[in-house]
Amino acid sequence: MKRRLFITSFVFIITATILCLIAFIGWYLHIELVRHGPDHAFFVFLTSFCLLVVVFILAVYNNVMIRKKAKRTTRQSEDQVETIFNAAPDAGIVMDSQGRIVKWNPRSAKLFGWTSGEVIGKYMADLIIPARYKEAHKKGLERFLATGEGPVLGTTIEIFALNKNNIEFNVALSISPTKVNGKFLFIGFVRDITEKKIAEEKLLKFNESLELLVTERTQKLLSSETLYSSLFHNMLHGFAYCKAIFEDGKLTDYTYISVNSEYELLTGMKNIGGKNMSDIMPGLLTSDPGYAAIVTGVLLTGKPTMFETFVAAIDKWLSITLYTPANGYFVGLVDDITQRKKSEEALRLNEIRLKEAQSIAHLCNWDIDLVKNTHTWSDEFYKIYGIDKSTTKPSDKLFIQYMHPEDVVFAEKKMREAFELFQDSTFEYRFIRKDGAIRTGCTEWKFEFDETGMPLRIFGILQDISERKEAEKNTALLEQKVLEQKIQEQKKIARAIIKAEEKERNHIGQELHDNINQILAATKMYLGIAGNANATTKEAIKYPMELVDSSMQEIRILCHKVVTPLRDIQLDELVRDLLTKFNQGSLIKSTFTYSIAPELLTDDMKLNIYRIIQEQTNNILKYAAAKNVKVSIREENNIIHIIVEDDGKGFDTHIKRKGIGISNLINRVQSFNGNVDIKSAPGEGCITTIHMPC
Repeated sequence: MKRRLFITSFVFIITATILCLIAFIGWYLHIELVRHGPDHAFFVFLTSFCLLVVVFILAVYNNVMIRKKAKRTTRQSEDQVETIFNAAPDAGIVMDSQGRIVKWNPRSAKLFGWTSGEVIGKYMADLIIPARYKEAHKKGLERFLATGEGPVLGTTIEIFALNKNNIEFNVALSISPTKVNGKFLFIGFVRDITEKKIAEEKLLKFNESLELLVTERTQKLLSSETLYSSLFHNMLHGFAYCKAIFEDGKLTDYTYISVNSEYELLTGMKNIGGKNMSDIMPGLLTSDPGYAAIVTGVLLTGKPTMFETFVAAIDKWLSITLYTPANGYFVGLVDDITQRKKSEEALRLNEIRLKEAQSIAHLCNWDIDLVKNTHTWSDEFYKIYGIDKSTTKPSDKLFIQYMHPEDVVFAEKKMREAFELFQDSTFEYRFIRKDGAIRTGCTEWKFEFDETGMPLRIFGILQDISERKEAEKNTALLEQKVLEQKIQEQKKIARAIIKAEEKERNHIGQELHDNINQILAATKMYLGIAGNANATTKEAIKYPMELVDSSMQEIRILCHKVVTPLRDIQLDELVRDLLTKFNQGSLIKSTFTYSIAPELLTDDMKLNIYRIIQEQTNNILKYAAAKNVKVSIREENNIIHIIVEDDGKGFDTHIKRKGIGISNLINRVQSFNGNVDIKSAPGEGCITTIHMPC
């Protein structure tokens, strides 16, 4: 409209000028015709006509030059808009009223995967809008074209979009309508907020790694001044276009040429267009030489840069991107990242607390991404294994490599079962640190699945339980020692009981020999006296006297078996005497070998060995029906070896026996810390082997 008004005004002025010249020439010719005649008037007419032609040519030339200058100025403005659009940090899309894409900046190509040539002229609904939104998109477009109203226009919403790989992701979307040449165009700005969503999710979990929210800073500008204005005021970032002021080659100030409303909202500065920074914030460049150096670097090198800074005056963290669209000018894109910084700080503190807790508990965590086949170990993992994180690439092979060789097969089996069955599990194993120390670890893991049941990742913990295992081992040793002490005490009690039994046997034997036998002898004497007085009486008491003699003989035999010396016991003599009487009282032949130094055995042990052999020979005599018996007593390496062997009918050692003979034998042997081994089978005799420490 301005251009048409300019052309109309210019044509009107030229026309008026020419008409005035013609009128003036006509008047002048009339005067000359009256004063000098026709010839002179013709000359004047010719001269005036030439002058008029020259004026007309100059006017036409001036018009052409003005048009060229206007076109050049317009083209420069459009180029500037295009440059700003191309460098914008968000994806920019322009759609016509039919829903077709007419503009597609480089950030859009990077974000969605399609190049500009692939999408221009195509319907946007067929490319980046998920199926569940297409109907709403269509109805919303029809509603706006019919009524001029749209619920999502002029606002920023969070929604899902599709990329070229047909993958949905979170985006922030801002749409504004504008009219160019009588037709509606819709300008949309899209920002990928996937990383923001991930950061929020990780903050809630407190133990996930924070991925920095990367704000892409390139955007394609629209090709007209009207579109540029809409883009400028609807950007999701603060935008400031500034002119630098240098003195003696040093940046001293800059002027705000234009800023958008978002910039004013972020910085809290209002109506700053056309003002110098020194008027708004005096001393900024001198008090913050680092900022001045960054701006100077961008202006001199032409390379864009991005940095983050905390502005105390407005109590905000800002992300600032600087680039230069033209010599002496620079653009600042500003984003409020205060919330992100708070999230990062909260997550950083949580990670510090987690690391401290892991360090105290010797606990670490690990993670395997089954889709990307990547392994992640926490810092404590490297500390537990004593390896350098900077030179180590985590893998399952490295995990096995540090495992104790004796535990590798078991661990590989557990890991193989986990990956084949996708089952949560845990196991303990030994591992060898980088410094050679052998430690014990316990690992536990779980699987994470997608909605189809396919595993996405396996994550778990590893704890160094060496101290706990050592404590358990020491506790077990202590318990074993206590148990052993109790057993030894019980054995001492058993030996004391055996010794008391021997004393009681000796006492009973002595009582039988010294008292009962004396009473029987006196009885026999008085019976003899009575029998001598009468032959009938003598005949009547003959059998009773034989019974008395038999009783006295049995008592003497019993006393000999029961009574043993309690001091200075000669074990070999006792056993030989026992076997001699054993041979005399049966048809069994016995052999005896003895090879022990006398000083090795105590009297208690000698007496115990004698009772053991006595018990065994009595059992052989009663039950074995043997013909030959071998008894051997020898010492080797401070161990007493006693072997009693017979060729009798034997017995099945697996059948529980009713008698207490074997139990008494085992109790006697164990009371002296020994052990018993009985080998026998029906028809194969019996070999009893006893081992006791000296």
